[in-house]
Amino acid sequence: MTIHNILEEFRTTAISTRDLGDKFECLMLDYLQTDPLYADKYSDIWLWIVDLVKRIVRAVLSTY
Repeated sequence: MTIHNILEEFRTTAISTRDLGDKFECLMLDYLQTDPLYADKYSDIWLWIVDLVKRIVRAVLSTY
C-alpha cells in the first residue's frame, strides 16, 4: 500500500472535509511517532482539535 492509496481511501471514506483532515492528522501523528527518522526528534506531537479541546477543558476546570 502506498501513501497515495491511503489518501485515496481517506477521501472515499471521509464523511466530511473535517473527517478527512482528522484522518490525515492521525496518520501524520502515527508516522512521526514510529518512523525511526522522526521518532526521537519529537517528544510531543499534538492533534490540533483534540489537544485544543483538552487544553480548554483543563483551563476551565482549573478555575473552579
